[in-house]
Amino acid sequence: MPSLPSPHAFFKQCFEGFKDGLLWATLGMGLCTVPLTLTFYPSVYAYVYSTTDPYSVPNWMGLVTGLFSVLVSQMIVCLYGYFKGLVGEQVKEGGEGKRNSRVWHMLPVQKKEYKGEILGYKEALFAHLTNPEGFLLLGGYLIIYWMSGMMNESYYNMKPVVPSVRNVFGQLALVDFLQYAAHRLEHIAPTWIYVASHKPHHRHHNPNLFQAFDGSVADTVLMILVPLLGTSVIMGELGAKVTVWEYMTFGSLYSSHLCLIHSNTPHRFDLLHRLVGVGTSWDHHVHHSMFKYNYGHLFMWWDWVGGTYRDGGEKF
Repeated sequence: MPSLPSPHAFFKQCFEGFKDGLLWATLGMGLCTVPLTLTFYPSVYAYVYSTTDPYSVPNWMGLVTGLFSVLVSQMIVCLYGYFKGLVGEQVKEGGEGKRNSRVWHMLPVQKKEYKGEILGYKEALFAHLTNPEGFLLLGGYLIIYWMSGMMNESYYNMKPVVPSVRNVFGQLALVDFLQYAAHRLEHIAPTWIYVASHKPHHRHHNPNLFQAFDGSVADTVLMILVPLLGTSVIMGELGAKVTVWEYMTFGSLYSSHLCLIHSNTPHRFDLLHRLVGVGTSWDHHVHHSMFKYNYGHLFMWWDWVGGTYRDGGEKF
């Protein structure tokens, strides 16, 4: 279980945490901009789809909206990281002497010196968005799975109903459990499987926000696509009528949180996350530096139960 601060420090942090909570709520709502806007405001829905009849909206429109929702959430995460200060000033040696460059290793979670390649913000952002192991592979999976018609019938219901917290949370908890299991299996698998799948991602001993999906095709398939597929199938088998809006909300939060926990600087709302077992950048950096702890991503619950949790506050 994670260690907690002293009562004095706790109340001081809680007082400061008011604005942290406000930031957390604002960021969280922002990540869900697309599904919340289209379900809360019928006029926007009618404008986007040129109809108020959800049954006349073609399936491909639901797919495009979902992909756009994830793209918007990623843009918000990248802008948040930039303006928050994940990007700092670094002096580099160049042909013309020293110059300032916006880079991704200021105020690191880990105290040891960052030894990875230093990329400017624009270069790192471009690499993140065009990474074949990330959005290209994930997008391809979603396009094929959605357009095949193999998903549960409820996913194709375009009726503008506000996303249910129960269904969104259920998807997040389930995918994280499946991802935790897949993650542990990759680490204990025969060496050739680990080398071909997960090891490329672990070349980042001190990762940053833009390296969440930087690994290998095999790793993305085993640890992201398989859990995503399993989540949609199991939710259907459990009788949960997950709607397209709940799926969009889930996907936006899921992809964004994977980036946030790879951040090489802590977030102001991490105390709130630690209190309820939501994964933090501290927690995930433990895994990247020690390998055998903190296999969870969204939550630390499965590590608590499995005896694989290591407190990032104690490690760093």
